[in-house]
Amino acid sequence: MELLCLGKVTDRGRIGTNNRLFLDALLWTALRGSRWRDLPYDFGKLNTVLKGRYCWVKARVFENF
Repeated sequence: MELLCLGKVTDRGRIGTNNRLFLDALLWTALRGSRWRDLPYDFGKLNTVLKGRYCWVKARVFENF
């Protein structure tokens, strides 16, 4: 799983500071069938989480699943 995560030293651009928290947020929304804007503040600011999601989609991380 670590190979698919963004923010490694070899990746260009900004480093993902907490991939585990982002994956927890992703699983939280998927398991509950909720919208991203319903995400509890424990996962961080909504805008930050959505930016991370956009970066992962743009990098085609989810295409392997």
